[in-house]
Amino acid sequence: MWLQNVSRRLLSDHIVKYTSSGVLEFDVRYFEPASRLTSVTGLDGPQLLQPITILNYIAQSTPLQLLDDPYHLFRRWAVLKYLGAFDSAYQIPNSPPVLDLARQTSLVRANQRRVFSEELGIGFSIDAGVRWISQLRPNSLTRTVDVDNLIDTVPGIAAEISYDSRRRPDYLQMTSSPTDPTLIYLTALESKGSRAYRVSCDQLGNAWWQLDSMKVAGTAIPGLATGAVLDRGSVSINVLQMPTFENLGKGPAVRLAAGSLGHEDNAVERLAVAGIQASLATQSAVTGNRAGYMRWGRSRAEPANLQPPIRVPTDSGDIVGVQTTVPLFGGLVDVTIGVPNELNEMLAEAPLEALLRGQAEVIPRRRDRAEAERVAGEESSSELVSVGPDGTTLVLQFRSAY
Repeated sequence: MWLQNVSRRLLSDHIVKYTSSGVLEFDVRYFEPASRLTSVTGLDGPQLLQPITILNYIAQSTPLQLLDDPYHLFRRWAVLKYLGAFDSAYQIPNSPPVLDLARQTSLVRANQRRVFSEELGIGFSIDAGVRWISQLRPNSLTRTVDVDNLIDTVPGIAAEISYDSRRRPDYLQMTSSPTDPTLIYLTALESKGSRAYRVSCDQLGNAWWQLDSMKVAGTAIPGLATGAVLDRGSVSINVLQMPTFENLGKGPAVRLAAGSLGHEDNAVERLAVAGIQASLATQSAVTGNRAGYMRWGRSRAEPANLQPPIRVPTDSGDIVGVQTTVPLFGGLVDVTIGVPNELNEMLAEAPLEALLRGQAEVIPRRRDRAEAERVAGEESSSELVSVGPDGTTLVLQFRSAY
């Protein structure tokens, strides 16, 4: 019964409170008077999400250096820590339930509570970044890469970016349209997590400096600062942007021509290609694609701990990735992190432009199929599938242990 409840909860639509208002701007400036962060009109109010989406973002944000670490499995499978972290709170008639944290999360204390808030906050932050971009570019394909991964994966790229080494945003996001996948827009993302609104405002003041410090070729990169407030009885996301949303489309953008990899003409183009390269290296490593990892992360040492991938059939199409099985309360959960099988070989072999076009064709189709299966089997599904905006796919398959 516990697994059935978890399955239903992770797959169902929930309401999450997003706050992005003039009041929040004022409260952040109380802690950091220099802040020029502004509100995002479209992200001030309730938003719908399925909790499994947050688990997918946590999985795909695994730092590359941890994949080479003997304890890399604990972070890659961080999704397992949060299977039972969510609860459904009070429900307004004819409306989805409000997302809450499960009662057991109140037992997480001391330093582990800080890790809990920050790690779970990463998933909500990436979700907020995707929603922010989607307001201007609906149905966009968004790749999120850790800035440290970017610098470590592409030698020399740090020289192209102006930033304070003590203050830089956590992530770079590269966005393109399914109808024009070689036109890449760059945005920055800073993630914070806490248990209280006041702490979140203080954190967003620090996020202002991190976003403001990052420029490429003298051009500021539009950025989003997010603060997840996660506590029993209160799951909310504070969001502010820099600069105003109207200027988002004026940020750095690059047209990737055929054969552009290794022949970039300017700093913005080099950063965009480096970001794509680092995101593909991360995706390859997380999903066990050794050939793809060695291709896109070629400056890094060959990993010793990459799990061999397997092909896993799902109701929305086969995926290729790594899998672990965990016994939970009399049942078994097969957890797979992978990519659609059509894209697996392309990660290792296809030219960059062909790979981007292949992703633009496959990812929307897979997301539509997964959503159709979710709606059709929401009440009784033993299989949960979440297809991220870069194609990274998380699959949870519940089965009896007997």
